[in-house]
Order: sequence, then C-alpha cells, then structure tokens
Amino acid sequence: MPAPTTSGTPHPTRPPAPPTPSQQPRGADGGAVLRSSFGDDVFLRRHRGLAAPVHNQLAWRYDAALAPAAVEALVDALAAGGLARRVDRALVPAARDRWSAADHRPAVQHTDALPPGEALAWLRRHGSVPLDPTTGRGWSVATASLTDGGSLLSLVVSHAVADGGAMVDAATRAGERSAPLVLPPRPALLPALAGDVRDAAGQVAEVLRWGLARLPRGGGSRSGAPAPAPAAVPAPSRPDAPGASPTADPGVDWTTPLAVAEVSAVEVADVAARHGGTPNTWFVALVAGVAARLRGTDAPIPVALPVATREPGDLRANATRIARASISPAPSADPALPEDPAALDLAAVRAACKDAYRRLAQAGAAAEPVPLALVQMLPDAVVGRLPQPPVAAALASNVGDLPDGFVRAAGLPARSVTAIAHQVGAGAAEIRASGGGIAAWMCTTGGRATVSFAGMDPDRVADDEALAATVLAELDRWGVRAERW
Repeated sequence: MPAPTTSGTPHPTRPPAPPTPSQQPRGADGGAVLRSSFGDDVFLRRHRGLAAPVHNQLAWRYDAALAPAAVEALVDALAAGGLARRVDRALVPAARDRWSAADHRPAVQHTDALPPGEALAWLRRHGSVPLDPTTGRGWSVATASLTDGGSLLSLVVSHAVADGGAMVDAATRAGERSAPLVLPPRPALLPALAGDVRDAAGQVAEVLRWGLARLPRGGGSRSGAPAPAPAAVPAPSRPDAPGASPTADPGVDWTTPLAVAEVSAVEVADVAARHGGTPNTWFVALVAGVAARLRGTDAPIPVALPVATREPGDLRANATRIARASISPAPSADPALPEDPAALDLAAVRAACKDAYRRLAQAGAAAEPVPLALVQMLPDAVVGRLPQPPVAAALASNVGDLPDGFVRAAGLPARSVTAIAHQVGAGAAEIRASGGGIAAWMCTTGGRATVSFAGMDPDRVADDEALAATVLAELDRWGVRAERW
C-alpha cells in the first residue's frame, strides 16, 4: 500500500487516463489469459525476496458479536471470487506472468476475549501472516470477540493479489452474494507455452516502439512531444540532515508504528466545508500536517495520492496510479506558534490536488524514463540494482464511502472500517533505505470515518504512542474529536 508502497481506492471524482498498454493485463492470448501488470510485478518480486512483502488489510469493527456461520459464508463467497488467484511464472523470457483461478479457502482464525485496547496489536499480528501468491494462498481472514461485547473482522490480502479497490469489490460482491469475478483457469502446458511466446513478442515490440519513438529525427530533434511528467518529489531528509532526530537503531528490532483514529464523518464534512474543502482535501491536509509535525517543518510536504483506474468487472489485481502534490501544512507544524486562521483554508489544497490529478491524466507512457514492459522483463537481481524513483514524504489514500454490501458483508452492519498496509518483516534499516515517510488511509462508513497511519520513518517515529500523539494533536488543531482503536 513508493515509500510508502501501498495503494487504495481514491476519491471517486478524479478519473485518470486509461492505463498504458504495458499496464493492460490481457496478453496476445485475448480473454483466455490474464497477465500480470507492472504493479503486480513490483509486489510479486517482493514475495521472491527483493524486499519485504506488502499486505493490505481491511478491518471491520462491530458493536455486537459476529455470527460464526455468517463469517464462514462470507469466506466461502470470497473463495469463489477475484481474490482466489495464483500467479504462474511465464515459461518464456520476456513474457509476463499469468494469473489463474486458485482452489484455496483459508480457515478463519478466531481470538476470544480480546480487550479493546489490544485491537491494534491484533490487527498488526494478523496483517503479518505468511501469504504466497504462487500457491493461491494470497489472503486470510480472522475474527476476534472483544471483551466489551463487540467484535472485529480482518481481511488481509497480498498487495500482489489485490489493491484496495479490488479488495473492496471482492468483499462487496461476497457480502451481496452477487456474481463474483472469476479468473481464467490455468492453461495446459502447450497452450501456455504458445501464449507466452505471443506475449513475449508483444512485450518486445512495445519496447522497440518506445525506443524508435526516441530516435533523433533531423537536426537532433525528437519526433513528437512527450507527455508532461509528474513533478519530481524530493526524497525525505536523511538522519544526518537538519531537523532529523534518530529514534531507532537499524540494529535494534523495530516494528512500523501504527495509529487508527475513529471520527465523526459528519463532523469532518462540516469542518471541511467551513474551510472551503471536501472530506478528501481535509484528509490530504491532515496527512500533510502530521508529516510536517514529525519533520518539524512548515515547508510544503510532497504527498502521493493513489488514483484508481479500475472499471466495473475489472480482473486486474492492481489498478492504481499515483498522482503527486505539494501540500503546505495547515496550520504551522510548530505548536508554539499562534494559529493562523487563514492557514486552515483548504482551497489551496484542493487546487493542488486537482492539478496533480490533471498532470497524472496527461502523463502517458512517454513520461516513463524506461518502458515498463522492459522492467518486467528484467531478472530480480537487475531490478534490485535499478535507481529508485523519488519518494513522497506521505501517502494519502482515501478509500472513500464504502458500499452497504461491504459494510454488512458478515451479516452485521459495521460500526467502522479501517485500512492499513504492512511491510511484513521490514526493519528500521530497510524502511530507512526505502525513503521513509508516512502512509495514511481514510474509510467512511455511514456516520463514522477512520483515519489510519503507518509511521514508516524510524528516525522520527519511535512507536505507536508517539505516532498516535502526533495524529491526535493534528486532529485537535482541526477541532475534530477522535477515539483511538
């Protein structure tokens, strides 16, 4: 779910451009084969040891106990849908891997008598369960009975198998008992081999077209003007840079801090409207403010904004692109400074987000420094040595208003839902090398919304309590009351 490397369903009113040819899942085989996209490939390599695997987690919180039979029925429905997939390695160099239907139905893991104060630790524990997309074991489900009479439900999926939009779609279809998305069957050896040859030829042709388009044409000029690339985002400052205060030793065991706050969706909408924005732009400003506090700066914060390209009936595992915006924190990150009411104006944030979405929509394959098809052809050892793209200081993923079928997927209406992503097994050294930063998600369920944060910055965020204190302080500055998970 970049550093942070995660994704989700963004604000629905920001449609991007259609995916580039290298992002299309279908190969030359037509509808018989579903090929891995560039995004899928990035996360699949992590399962092969290139970096820590990324797991996406959606969690429902209820004020009453769940019926075990309803949960089992939900898992049965999920096992018949789009999450039930496995990746098969291509048999021919340069061909993309294939997705096919998997016959796997995970057993529900249940915890009794969990104190509400341990909900976050429970989510982290189940978010880190072993998953393997190569065997079809790419997702898991867990429940917990809370000592206050409530309950929790967790759905964890490898990011290679599904982004946030795919997870919401699968759970909604399962909750509504509507027709599931069904992946193609695994092809026999000879058809698979023939299909891989055709796909490899298509991939090579795409790379050649990319190269030919950049050959000098008369006087050294290039034919055509490339689409404008997204603005470069500076990498976060390193531990020895001004303003950084190391809090974690790379040799010491360290776990990514998490914080989840539940707020009133009505209150958020009112606050956003009073300051000239929407709940989405308020959330982006909130994330920028948290990042600014952690960095001790009032300078603009580079924020990554996930944008969905998913269409109805879309079988792609990952269908998300990233827009990038520079957001001035509102108000000052220094609590000692007097509050400036003008700094709480969300109009500038809204304009920056619109501009970021516009630039993303205009940027096509020409904006890529190398063709994505070529990167997919390269072995892990080579990809691991490629220079990493610039990272944002924060990621703000608004999952949005969840459909009723999703909210009631396990029979009961959920009080609230949260989204989190986990880089499983990543310690301070790996997180630091990836660029650090924070990732945040917002989910809205009726009258409640949750904002959840992962503090992937070992030099500024020591633990859950430190991250939660920063998040609550920024919420308080906006006048939004919150309850911690």
